[in-house]
Amino acid sequence: MKAPDGIAALRNFIDQQTDPAQKAALARAVEAFEGMLRDSTCDTARLGAVVEVAGAKERALWDAGTEMLVELASRHELAREAFVALARSRKAGQRYAAIALVDDRLPRPLVLDVLKAGLTDTSTKVRDHAFVRCNDLAARELVDEMAKVAATLAGKARESAEFYLALTRDGYLVKPGGTSASVVFMAPGRMISRFVSPDEVTPDRIAATVARLRKEDEEEQAELARIRAISAR
Repeated sequence: MKAPDGIAALRNFIDQQTDPAQKAALARAVEAFEGMLRDSTCDTARLGAVVEVAGAKERALWDAGTEMLVELASRHELAREAFVALARSRKAGQRYAAIALVDDRLPRPLVLDVLKAGLTDTSTKVRDHAFVRCNDLAARELVDEMAKVAATLAGKARESAEFYLALTRDGYLVKPGGTSASVVFMAPGRMISRFVSPDEVTPDRIAATVARLRKEDEEEQAELARIRAISAR
């Protein structure tokens, strides 16, 4: 959701709720959020309605609430303070919500602080998602921290951490195989995997291979966009 375009989506989301208490809390939050956007201000009373749902236990509430809080935090210091408080909460669910929805609408130092804290969180779920989000937000500034934490893990947890570490650090990951190799890389909003021949992932060729795969994906997306545009006429 990007305000103000997301207001209509939020109101539709309210209509879909079946729990009366949750529906009422969400309605109060959306009304307060819309009012603060309209007034180009942020006050404690209305912000409290947004924080209430951002800190809720129910995914349906905290997902929408934290998104509204992030949008306000991109504009107002008071909301940034509330977001930081959510990210430092004693409740793992609230810390997870902050990491799940933090993005580059917020000042980069704040984003990095939230992610760095998540990497060493006592909750396995929060820590694991912090690795994912470091890749999502291209947090190369935290590569050394990611490597230190990954080295302390074992089994599937370490495998997952090292997967996202490689993507964050290099922008791609190579999975060797017998007759073919898999190259995993990021595109806007998507993780892509392509099979190539083993000789295409040698140290002297991998950069060119990734560049080729990225260009091919861009061309594919452009063609799909063209087809959709024609179909919509």
